[in-house]
Amino acid sequence: MMRTERLVMRGWRETDREPFARLNTDPEVMEHFPERLSREQSDAFADTIEAGFEERGWGLWALEVDGTFIGYTGLQPVSFEAHFTPAVEIGWRLAKRLPVKWGLKSALRLVFKPRTRRWGKARRAIEDYIHEQEATHRQALHLDRPRSSQGAVTEMSPARQLSAAE
Repeated sequence: MMRTERLVMRGWRETDREPFARLNTDPEVMEHFPERLSREQSDAFADTIEAGFEERGWGLWALEVDGTFIGYTGLQPVSFEAHFTPAVEIGWRLAKRLPVKWGLKSALRLVFKPRTRRWGKARRAIEDYIHEQEATHRQALHLDRPRSSQGAVTEMSPARQLSAAE
């Protein structure tokens, strides 16, 4: 868990599911997605997020402001095949309407441009965590494989090797 004066980035709780479902039906929040999610789809997505933490130890963290769930942010593997996969993407989904006492401008400033002295301590904690996890993640993401002069990985992933053999 990481914390600033008002913002908490933490693991998911059962109590997050209801506000998460509301978030996933908000037309403004979901404007650039193919569809809004039903409660069942939203719960299935939350299950997938939690399973990612169990499997990899990292993923999409729940965000709360002043004790109120406001969305998520974090990293997740790209879930589709493309010329650049396997890959990891940055994901976020934030409530359009935050608690009245804390406007969106303040939320984004704290999330993306912290200006407090405490940010240095939080940044160091994040860096320490990243360094602790790096070897496992580098292996999972195939980052230690030889690269061609264009920067592409020169060896296929095991999953691609299997599909190429079929």
